[in-house]
Amino acid sequence: MRTLLQFASIFLGLSLFCFSGQLVAAQTVPDAVVSDPPADPAYPATMAWPDIPSHGAKLYSVIYIASGAGLHPTVLMLHGFPGNEKNLDLAYSIRRAGWNVVVPFYRGAWGSGGTFSFTHALEDAQSSIDFLRAPENVKKFRIDPARIVLVGHSMGGFVAAYATAHEPKVFAVALISPANLGPASARQRASDPQFWERWNDNASRLVGTTAQQLVQEVDSDSTKWNYTNCVSLLKNRPVLILEADDRNTSDNQELANDLRKAGDTKVAEAHMQTDHGFSDHRIAMQAAVVNWLDTIVPIGLASQETEKSTTRTRVILLGTGTPVPDPDRSGPATAIVVDDYAYLVDFGPGVVRRAELAALARKIPALEPGNLKVAFVTHLHSDHTAGYSEKSGRESYIKTRRSPSPHSLRNMRWRVTAIASIPRTAVS
Repeated sequence: MRTLLQFASIFLGLSLFCFSGQLVAAQTVPDAVVSDPPADPAYPATMAWPDIPSHGAKLYSVIYIASGAGLHPTVLMLHGFPGNEKNLDLAYSIRRAGWNVVVPFYRGAWGSGGTFSFTHALEDAQSSIDFLRAPENVKKFRIDPARIVLVGHSMGGFVAAYATAHEPKVFAVALISPANLGPASARQRASDPQFWERWNDNASRLVGTTAQQLVQEVDSDSTKWNYTNCVSLLKNRPVLILEADDRNTSDNQELANDLRKAGDTKVAEAHMQTDHGFSDHRIAMQAAVVNWLDTIVPIGLASQETEKSTTRTRVILLGTGTPVPDPDRSGPATAIVVDDYAYLVDFGPGVVRRAELAALARKIPALEPGNLKVAFVTHLHSDHTAGYSEKSGRESYIKTRRSPSPHSLRNMRWRVTAIASIPRTAVS
């Protein structure tokens, strides 16, 4: 049991929070920070170490997979320069709260292939986001691709802010003492006699770079390397900024103020009297992040324990694309699920993967591709039919009551028995 002194210490650390510019009462320490959740024998918490491809290199990474069936919101945690503090205690707390956590290591850092640069770090963050959204990884690691949140510390905070700003599909971002690389490095070079010693030491731990090269990189584009220029792209999403008593405080406060001036009503700001690594405020820092995550995705939803619907009939849009290529939309396909049976209307490209994702995310076994037995085709344009090859390739056959026409899919070289067609008048 924790002693009264321990509780008092936690209380004092958390009582200094300031959210959206207003002092608030002491924050509670969530259970996920200090205790383990009940075990789930069927879907236990676990970890994996996939290689994330990025521009011809492999990023070493670790993914902490939350317990429980279904898809979980997922944090992409980005370390600093060079990344001595990796915040793995925070990763475990977030996982205990029902989230997956992925910790990648940039090219040229901590065993990953390639060479390090700040530009490469930005690219590696985007590659990691793409990895988390890939259908095969969504299924394998139980990732909710609609609820990906970036968390970055120090330089990783800059990377997280930039990557979130330039990737609309990122749900939210938490910045832990984020370094504003361009202005901060220029200011510190002018006023800090230990700047070069510190940056030379950091760069020596990375492959293919020097402190001088990194400084030249951020000096080459003052707009790109100033995160206040990302405000217009961040202002509509939840943003948490955690500040410490370090060299980044004024930049962090400026970012929070700029977001509020831009109309961001979802920005939260907290200051802690600790060092850059939050060395004596680890519990308080973890509590702040986990509590904030719970405000944007409540813990009850994070576990994805969805109750079975009492409605007999449900309509699920598996694809809403058009013949115009759009990487964010699969071809037209709609599933009508009645009780435990699914009826497919059209099967555009990507229908099998989308059905599998819907089966996992919504816990609807009828949408497992092998359970799709009946389909209707509204018309025979390729964008409404091309996905059938995926279906037939899985040795799954679609049953029917009548054939559409002599020019129907029955005449194509797919392993198909027949397909029912809805008359044109039925869909006009």
